[in-house]
Amino acid sequence: MHSPYYYDRDTPRVFVIESVGVHMSAAVGATTAVNSWEVDAGPRVTGESYYAVTAWAGVSGLSRDRRMVGMHFQDLTGTQSLATLASTIAANWTIWSTGLSHSGTVTIYKSDFAPPGTPHPPLAQATMTGGAFPPHGPGELSLCLSYFSVFNVKRARGRIFIPFDLIWLAQASGSSPSNRPTAADQQAALAVWDTVIKPIDHGGNFDWVLKSPTDKAFKPITDIWVDNEWDTVRSRGLRGDARITAKT
Repeated sequence: MHSPYYYDRDTPRVFVIESVGVHMSAAVGATTAVNSWEVDAGPRVTGESYYAVTAWAGVSGLSRDRRMVGMHFQDLTGTQSLATLASTIAANWTIWSTGLSHSGTVTIYKSDFAPPGTPHPPLAQATMTGGAFPPHGPGELSLCLSYFSVFNVKRARGRIFIPFDLIWLAQASGSSPSNRPTAADQQAALAVWDTVIKPIDHGGNFDWVLKSPTDKAFKPITDIWVDNEWDTVRSRGLRGDARITAKT
C-alpha cells in the first residue's frame, strides 16, 4: 500500500492518497462530498498554511492515472475546520463542472518550509462520489490558470495546471482539443477562480496564497489570467501498455 503522506518539495508533485483510520462526519454543503474527516478537529492556528489537493479517479482505477489539482490556502481566523474547507472545495468543483459528479477526494495537508522530502500526513479529507473520470484528450494536456502576487516577477507567481479533461467536463462540449485553447476553454479555466477558489478566498476564513520556497513566505494572490496556449504535465500521461517493434 502507498503511504498516505505527500512529500514536500520546492514544487510538490508526488501525492499519494489512501484511506486512513479516522473519525467520520457529515459533509457540509456538498452534494457529491458524501463524507469528510479531520484528524484533529480542535482549534486551528491563525496564520497556518495548507495544501489542498483534489484528485479524481481515472478509468483504470490506478493512482498514477488520477487527475489532480492543488492549491494553497492560509488560515486567517483559526475558526473553520479543515474538514469544512475540504467539503467546500469539493462542492465548488461540482458546481464548476456543471453539476456532473466523479469519484475523487479533496485532501488537506499542512504546508510549510520543512526540508525537502519531509512527509506530511493528511489532516482532513472530503470524498466525492460518482463514476470514473473518462479521458477526453491526452492526459498530459493542460490549460494554466496563472497568477501572481502584486508584481509578475520570480518568486511571486505561479500556475495551476488544469487538465483538459476538466476543461471538457466544465463545458460538456464533447469536442477534442483544438490547436489553441478556444475562448470558451479559457473562460472555463478562469472560472476555477470564480467558482472554486473565490468563495473561499472572499469568505473571510482563508486566503488563497502562493508558496515561495526561496523567500520562505506565503503571498496573497492579486492577479489571475489564462493564455490561449496549452501546457503539458508529462507525469499525467498514461503508461504504455502496448508496443510495436522493428529491427534494422
